[in-house]
Amino acid sequence: MSDMDDYVRGQFKIYCECVARGCKKIAELLIVPPVFTQNDKGRSVVLLPTKEKIEKIKRVALEIADEYKVKVHFCVERGVFFINGKRKDYNEHNAVIYKNEKYLKEYLDILEHESAMDPDEYHRRLGRLFGYGNKEIEEFIKEERRKRSQGGRGG
Repeated sequence: MSDMDDYVRGQFKIYCECVARGCKKIAELLIVPPVFTQNDKGRSVVLLPTKEKIEKIKRVALEIADEYKVKVHFCVERGVFFINGKRKDYNEHNAVIYKNEKYLKEYLDILEHESAMDPDEYHRRLGRLFGYGNKEIEEFIKEERRKRSQGGRGG
């Protein structure tokens, strides 16, 4: 039995197929999501995966990618969630699915220069790379501006 969540497995396979067929240049997916549950007192708790589980999930991802003849780059980004009114930082384990090395290089270049970029330009470049249209990108940017203006993080 795989340690990869069935929902994540399904998404991962769809993204692999889209990249393999050329519908998407590149795709990114959170492959090790935190698990939210409740303890015996009814308080929300979060279960973060062990290193062993993360490695098992990565092996499954590589096997799936191999079936579709695509490549995977694993990366860790800082994530945040709020639980019981408290902020919790954690490591997001993402898989970047690609077929052509130049798209991975472009993706990594965008991430490397994010802090020096205008947030709107960052989202435009990443949105185009992920295959979104101008209308969808501009709607996303508008929503991100709204979040930032209200003191939110934006993404």
